[in-house]
Amino acid sequence: MAASKKSAVALWRGKELQDAEQDLQRYEQLFHSLLLDHVCSQSQAAEVTSLESFRHLHRALQSIISQLVDGSTEVSELVTDFSENLSDRVADEHATTRTVIEGHVTSAENTIRQSMAQSIDQLRQELLEREQNKAFEKQHEQFLSSLRFPEMNDRKNHISNNYPGTFDWIFDRHGSLHSDCGSSCESDLSDMDSQLSENTQDSDAETTDEPDFDSFADWLESDSNVFWVSGKPASGKSSLMKVLAFNHRTVDRLKIWQSNVRILAHFFWKPGQLLLRNVEGMALSLLYQVMDGKPGLCRKLYTAQPSVQHKRSHSDWSLDELAEALVWALEASPEAFCIFLDGLDEAKELEHVPWPDWTNSQVIHKLLKVNDVKLCASSREEHAFCSFFKDAPRIRIQQFNNSDITLFVRERLDICGLECRDRDQLVKETVERAEGVFLWVTLMVGRLNRAIRQHYTSIEMLRELLRQTPSDLAMLYTDMWGRIGDDARLPSIQITASRYFNLLIVAREIDEYLSNNSLYWHPAPMRMSSLLVMAAAAQDRRMEAILSTGRVMTVEDLLALSSRAENELKLACRGLLEVTSGYQNSSYPCNGDKRLCRYNSTQVDFVHRSAFDFLMDTEAGRECLHACGSSKSEQATRLVTAHLIRARFIHLRNPFHHISTDAHQKPLYGIDFCNNYLPMAIAISFNPRLFTEAYLGYSAAIYAVPLVTPAQTASSLSS
Repeated sequence: MAASKKSAVALWRGKELQDAEQDLQRYEQLFHSLLLDHVCSQSQAAEVTSLESFRHLHRALQSIISQLVDGSTEVSELVTDFSENLSDRVADEHATTRTVIEGHVTSAENTIRQSMAQSIDQLRQELLEREQNKAFEKQHEQFLSSLRFPEMNDRKNHISNNYPGTFDWIFDRHGSLHSDCGSSCESDLSDMDSQLSENTQDSDAETTDEPDFDSFADWLESDSNVFWVSGKPASGKSSLMKVLAFNHRTVDRLKIWQSNVRILAHFFWKPGQLLLRNVEGMALSLLYQVMDGKPGLCRKLYTAQPSVQHKRSHSDWSLDELAEALVWALEASPEAFCIFLDGLDEAKELEHVPWPDWTNSQVIHKLLKVNDVKLCASSREEHAFCSFFKDAPRIRIQQFNNSDITLFVRERLDICGLECRDRDQLVKETVERAEGVFLWVTLMVGRLNRAIRQHYTSIEMLRELLRQTPSDLAMLYTDMWGRIGDDARLPSIQITASRYFNLLIVAREIDEYLSNNSLYWHPAPMRMSSLLVMAAAAQDRRMEAILSTGRVMTVEDLLALSSRAENELKLACRGLLEVTSGYQNSSYPCNGDKRLCRYNSTQVDFVHRSAFDFLMDTEAGRECLHACGSSKSEQATRLVTAHLIRARFIHLRNPFHHISTDAHQKPLYGIDFCNNYLPMAIAISFNPRLFTEAYLGYSAAIYAVPLVTPAQTASSLSS
């Protein structure tokens, strides 16, 4: 029974499966019909194959359409061929992709290997360079050590900083004579500056024009390569140079000239060690500054000049080697340089700087030939430097520091206990007596302050103390006289200097005498200390020869004497005397050769009144005066003779000669002089302090010098 049931069920299910299979076949045929009808008919397929774009279809699609054209209606047939094409396409794409991937992997592997190799090489190179740099740093430090000497910065460090508010005028491109002292003291100083200006005009009798001014600020910005800061001893040149070398305003203006610029500075110092007072020390210092912090430049120097690698100390260097290395470094550096050299006069070798055949001065000449190098130097106005810097822009510091000194005196002088008028008068007289010399005023202010603290507050006592020159300056002038060096042992140099000193002392006495005893005397055209008179009086001849040549001397002869005297004053007197250009006073018109008139208006004077005291009051000064062996009477006779020689060539009209209305007024000495130089000579001869009996004969003989008349003067000028 159970088996029968199972059989019946199986039969029923088999029939059911058969029916299902038939239904599935019908559905499949319907699906094919619908699908083919949806895709395209046979006619549509044939139409597609005729189109031009058919060739651009994918190969698998072309195959399906072709089968439809042939009447194939089975999807399986269509798909089978498409799947075969697709399989081939997939296989091709797979192969291509694999090839590309393998290529990229290989390339990446090669790149990684190459990068690793480069990194390893670079690391090895860096390690090697690091070791080499360490070794070269030691070499660089060794090189710098060979240049460094212990006292290199001594002078710079010993120069006191400038007093606040001073030296601002140096950056004034308009060159005002008096710097601004700041708003706090400007009003206080204005009246005093006015008084000082008036007093200066009175005391100098308008013997000088407003000083020429070369703008330092303009020079910094220009292509000019040399600037000279000159001045009297102790006038503040070193302090000014320190300001210039380390002031940001200097750098700011230099960057207008060259954007990449460095400043080098060296300060000579005669009292210091040997390397501070010679050119070798300067070269060591400058080369050190150029190479400091520049190992790369030093390495190039080693290649260019291998011998420098073996230097261990400054004693290993010769001056020629230093000069060669310094010039090379300046030229090889990508930077421009401005070099400040202070105190050239304190280096003995530079006494001969104008003459390039002197080996030790060649360094200066070589520096000036390097491109993109400026040189600002300071020195006293000695002959060598006047010659060397004759065409360079310059500043004479004593002509511009009057307000600086006024500011210093007002703020440092302890004058609280004095009345306002006495205080101003004391400050005024102190500034006047300083004559631009900062050292003198510094010493004087200290001395006055000590007196005030000791309750010497009487203005009379302080003014009396003011008139006494501090003893410290005697050492300064002894040093100046000793600066002649080996030449000081030459009797001719000593005698020449001594003669000028004596002539100037007597000339000052004559000028003082004439100012008190001659009605028409005026310092501008009449001073016996004019360069023209000093030149004629200082001839190395006996009086008889001077008298005889004076009668036949020509204009060119006197011009040659004046030019020679100007050089001798700078060379032999070594800064104790100065030559200053004056002007011709229109109130006393002169007729004569213009060149002689210019020499006549040029004055010879002591660099500072304390220099006069040095010669008169110190043993060294008196020894100097005695070197020429001439008495005061002989010097006076020489000056009178020279004065009459001047009168031969220059006719000085008396400004009051043509306006006298007093019929009873008699001319001086009963003579109506056309040339005002003649009564001067007569007045001098009446001074018993100047002439002894031994020289009365000469004082009479000198009037035998023939003098030209105004007509002859006019005739000679026209010819």
